Amino acid sequence: TASATPLLFFLPGAEERIAVQAAKWGPRWEKNLSHIAPRMEKGAARIEPRMQKGVKVVEPPMKRAAFAIDRNIKSVLNASK
Repeated sequence: TASATPLLFFLPGAEERIAVQAAKWGPRWEKNLSHIAPRMEKGAARIEPRMQKGVKVVEPPMKRAAFAIDRNIKSVLNASK
């Protein structure tokens, strides 16, 4: 399983076994992904403009909040000196 993969590297010959599995399953995964990828790219291209607009709307208030928090932390640290 994927969770046991890091432990497999401690066993002798692990790299060879993983290479065999990658050679066996890699082409199948590529075939499946190449079937799905065009639809995913089309969906991402459709959503991207709305996401960019959302980021532009959300970013300035977040930036102001980050500067305010930074300013407050610095004032507290300077007051304690």
